[in-house]
Amino acid sequence: MDGLSHALLGATLAQLPSPRRCPLGRNQRLWLGALGGLFPDIDYALFPWSPLEFLAYWHQGPTHSLLLAPLWAGLLALVLRLHPALRAQGRWLFLLLLVGILSHDLLDALTGYGTQLFYPLSRARFSADLLFVIDAYFTLLLGLCLAVLYRRPGRRLVLLPPLLYLGLLLGLKQLALYQGGAAVAIPQPFSPLHWQVIDPHRQQSLYLRLAPDPVAARVSSWLGYPGWRQGYQTGAGARWQPYGPSSADPDWQTEVDQAWRHPALRPFRDFARYPYLYRVEQREDERCVWFSDLRYDWPALPASFRYGLCHRADGDWRLYRMRYLSEWRQRL
Repeated sequence: MDGLSHALLGATLAQLPSPRRCPLGRNQRLWLGALGGLFPDIDYALFPWSPLEFLAYWHQGPTHSLLLAPLWAGLLALVLRLHPALRAQGRWLFLLLLVGILSHDLLDALTGYGTQLFYPLSRARFSADLLFVIDAYFTLLLGLCLAVLYRRPGRRLVLLPPLLYLGLLLGLKQLALYQGGAAVAIPQPFSPLHWQVIDPHRQQSLYLRLAPDPVAARVSSWLGYPGWRQGYQTGAGARWQPYGPSSADPDWQTEVDQAWRHPALRPFRDFARYPYLYRVEQREDERCVWFSDLRYDWPALPASFRYGLCHRADGDWRLYRMRYLSEWRQRL
């Protein structure tokens, strides 16, 4: 999830203890919960070192582990205890930071990326494919919860609206699976009423609209993606589209196969759950083959994670990535 949602959730949960039990003030609890909620994404510091290795192996790994969360909370608490105003509150520092960190880990597991919740005992990634990485409705509900709890700490029933929203998303996901007749449904940007349905066995996918969402249509147009809504189909007229790391053009198929099997692309193969050929292109004397993952492919928007290999007639393959929301490429 986005950083704002993580900070809001951590800050909200930090307001749950009764003021009679927790000696820390509301502002102190707010910042401690937000800090814990943001901390696991400190692993982004590794991104410049190797973007593809980070994507495949490092992100949402050790810092997102439920098993290691007490360690991170303890280390943060030790640092914060150096402040004179917090020196005597070691127990509450640890508990509020721990709650924030755990909330981050579990919230990320509701998205489609995949979180290593039990690292180092297991590197298995858990993803519920329930929340899109940015969900304005969910974030707004968290903000309202925090506003109420900040004024009246300890009122646990305030958390009911975001929990009900998650239940609504679960129901919508089941409806998308039923209408699409497939085993996988991926949340989409702008609206909980839009889903991508995937049949991994047949390597087919479709973009499904469960119901009109005029708010999402206006927001997507305002952000510069007016064609987003037209990319989704209703259940009755929906048509499946094939996907996969192969080309329909026989002139490119050999190079596509070579690029897909190249050792430099192994981290991407490990990362991608539903890989597909993004595009092939001829750049003067250079030919490039690009791949992406259906989890991060949406109508009218550039795919988030695009990695490819390029070569000249007399040269070896070279690994590149396209930057987010851009055609600018970076050699790796």
